[in-house]
Amino acid sequence: MNPIAFLTGVVRTTGRKLRSSYRLLKAKLFGFVPWRLLSGKLLVAAFVLLLFALSWGFVIVLAIALGNERLEAVATEAGTVFGGAFLVAFVAFSVVWWLDRLGVVRTVAVESGFRQRTRLSTALVALVVGTVLAALVGGVSESLLGRYTSQRILALDGWYLALTVALVWAASIGVAYYAFHRQNRGFLRTDLEIVSLHRYDDDSRELVIRNESDGYVDFRKAKLVDTTGDRYRLDVETVLRPGEAGTFELPAEFKLETVEFEAPPGLGVLYGDTVKNVWIYVRTGEMFVLEWDGREPTKTEFSEEDIVDSDADSVEEAVPTA
Repeated sequence: MNPIAFLTGVVRTTGRKLRSSYRLLKAKLFGFVPWRLLSGKLLVAAFVLLLFALSWGFVIVLAIALGNERLEAVATEAGTVFGGAFLVAFVAFSVVWWLDRLGVVRTVAVESGFRQRTRLSTALVALVVGTVLAALVGGVSESLLGRYTSQRILALDGWYLALTVALVWAASIGVAYYAFHRQNRGFLRTDLEIVSLHRYDDDSRELVIRNESDGYVDFRKAKLVDTTGDRYRLDVETVLRPGEAGTFELPAEFKLETVEFEAPPGLGVLYGDTVKNVWIYVRTGEMFVLEWDGREPTKTEFSEEDIVDSDADSVEEAVPTA
């Protein structure tokens, strides 16, 4: 028997078993903890804090073995802080987990408009969260340095202090923006299709959109962004079931046509997409993208009974909003 082939087979078999075990463990964990929800994030935070507490525990043992009382005192205090933070995070997880299971956290996030705002204004939310994070990092760092060293951040020279604050602030905003932007990808949808478009004499348009997804799409308090970046609010009470179509009246200034542009030379990496489409942001957090090339859309076969009533009481004109 060829030993190389034998070892290769063993490695491949072991790899397949490990991947299978990992997928099984991941499925069970996801069944218990919804990682994308607040309780899952609190559990991750509690786990990280526990690792820090255990690490400082190891430092305490090492300090005792070396007879370093100063290091032992510092490690004991740090371990106590991280251990207390772990307990707080774990208790918070235990409470929020039940609230997540009951749907309370989701209801609050949807009804308050927080989910919609984080999708619609990711940069603004990241700026606020990043600023708070930078303040926390700065405050904790200043406290630790002042307690265990003779150095103070606020004692730095003007330029050094400004540079330090700017770097911490920029890094915190960058981390917050990346986290929100990555989370937003999971809420991107392409399940809405334009099936009909009618233009009136005053250049306003009536748009018929069909829900091609397997779930309901709630357009109540939804916001639209046209291809120029202008925002509009839909004053409607429309909820589309799977396969159902609805009519929406768009003002004349609403730009529906998909726009393509070229990124400046050498700056392509800064432009994630060079195609501007219409976006619909619903209160539940989903982001729907609508593509239209300016031509009459291809008619899709559907029953007239599937079109949601679009009289003046149920569908109103989209109005500009901030």
